[in-house]
Amino acid sequence: MRIGVAFVAVLAFAFPANAFALTRADRAAIDRTLDAFIPTAVARKHVAASYGLTTPSLRQGMTRAEWAKGDIPVYPFPVRGTRFHNWTLDSATANYVELDLLVQSPRRSNQGAAALTVDLQRVGNRWLVDQIVPTATFAPPSKEPRVKGPNDYTAPGASNDAGESPLGAVWAVIPILFVGGIVLVPAAFFFYSWQRDRRLARAYARRY
Repeated sequence: MRIGVAFVAVLAFAFPANAFALTRADRAAIDRTLDAFIPTAVARKHVAASYGLTTPSLRQGMTRAEWAKGDIPVYPFPVRGTRFHNWTLDSATANYVELDLLVQSPRRSNQGAAALTVDLQRVGNRWLVDQIVPTATFAPPSKEPRVKGPNDYTAPGASNDAGESPLGAVWAVIPILFVGGIVLVPAAFFFYSWQRDRRLARAYARRY
């Protein structure tokens, strides 16, 4: 019984349910923010225009003049298009949203596509970008299939030993709940990341 409770708790931590249903107005506001932010901050075109679409957390103390120089904490990518409404909601509360967005590069750039995870915070009646990170990049169809995942963007030497455990049999005497927490949390996170990468890969494949 304790194992079952622990497993449910871990799944709830790794896969939080959407606690808030976005309204049509919310979705339209998020669309407007993405349509303005992606071509400027991500594509690095008229970067200054994206300053007002960010939270102080993302700006990291930068002034508008400093932001306009383009050396900003946003992953650069030569995006194609002007509408970015085809996003997938990961989680939502009344004032915070996490979503996944697949952006395509110009056909002549030979850079394929990139999957971005975007966090937005409600400020008044607007949704501002609080964080944006790449979760995967995809080679163009003309090249050998290649996908980069989250581990490719971590610092060298970062370890991903979620599937391995150095614990020996002697540790079996440790309370089941403690052991379950050590094993299930990284396993659940790995499974969540694997599912997300598969979904993004399928979305990219459908574009071609």
